[in-house]
Amino acid sequence: MMKMKKMSVILLSFVISLSILVGAVPVFAAKPVMTGPAEKATGEFWAQSTGSLVYLDFNAHEAKGTRPAKGEIYWYRDHPVHGTRDLYMDVKYVNVSGEYAYIAGYCGEDSAGTQTGKWLYIYVKDGGTPGRKGDELWARWYDDEASARTAVETKSTSYWVQYDLVEGNLVVHTSKRSWDLTGSWILDFYSTNWPSGNPYRHDMFVSEDTATGGWPTGGPYTNSWTATVGITSSNSVDIVAIYLPTSGVYPYTLLASGTIAPDGTLSGTWTDTLGDSGTWISTSGVATWE
Repeated sequence: MMKMKKMSVILLSFVISLSILVGAVPVFAAKPVMTGPAEKATGEFWAQSTGSLVYLDFNAHEAKGTRPAKGEIYWYRDHPVHGTRDLYMDVKYVNVSGEYAYIAGYCGEDSAGTQTGKWLYIYVKDGGTPGRKGDELWARWYDDEASARTAVETKSTSYWVQYDLVEGNLVVHTSKRSWDLTGSWILDFYSTNWPSGNPYRHDMFVSEDTATGGWPTGGPYTNSWTATVGITSSNSVDIVAIYLPTSGVYPYTLLASGTIAPDGTLSGTWTDTLGDSGTWISTSGVATWE
């Protein structure tokens, strides 16, 4: 089915190239969004990087139960020096994580011949609609399946080329999944008012939406606390830690807001009831996407 689009894609590439030169991008009818319960990523868009214009039409479905990952990628490239080429990939590995999707496909056909038999690895970000206002694409090639599979499983951010969307859209579809912070963590806090002690390294033990912790890490604790831990949006976390009466400083409350990175690590900023503030990062512990 994707090969039937080749002629229309070639014609559209000329229109898009001309539009970029004059500073205007034509508006095409949006492709219907695919529906269904599986975790997946879909997209049809134009993107550019260092003079190269590409068209990408893909669908990538995560493995579920005994069903393997599946999908296909059609990649058309129009380069001012190297010319045009068509590539067709069968998707074999998919990892959907929040607003990101990590995808690897086997190249069964390359009109230029050089990439046939190799593995295309891409990761995409669904930044909203329309795609040119936040969607992103990164790509690279691997010679072997094992490397491509590892890249998907580890959510690798290694890439050769980053593309900016100029028309179209991509969507990362997730069902009722969210980040889970359950487990043991070490958090490093950096103080503005008391920098000589940086970093202030705390233990944190999370169970669902509550946590206990203390400083210094490993104990015995000079300061110990209980906390609420909330996932406030798809990739954001708030921690409100209230120190116990046995602590060296009491009463005292620390409020930390942060971001959950695609690899499950945490970082952000914090304030407290004594007027101090700073940044914080996790140095041990990983959030899981469930």
